[in-house]
Amino acid sequence: DSAPLRAVTADVYRALGMELDPATVGAAQDANPALLMEDLEDAIVEVYAQNGFH
Repeated sequence: DSAPLRAVTADVYRALGMELDPATVGAAQDANPALLMEDLEDAIVEVYAQNGFH
């Protein structure tokens, strides 16, 4: 659910006097509700390892 993320990001941008298009803030689960944080973490770690980062 990206609504809380969108809200806090909007608050921070407002406090900094910066513009924000709230439509640019989202969460991976917006695209795939079945996605688990562990799956995303594993995928990121795998790509880093494939590119020489350990």
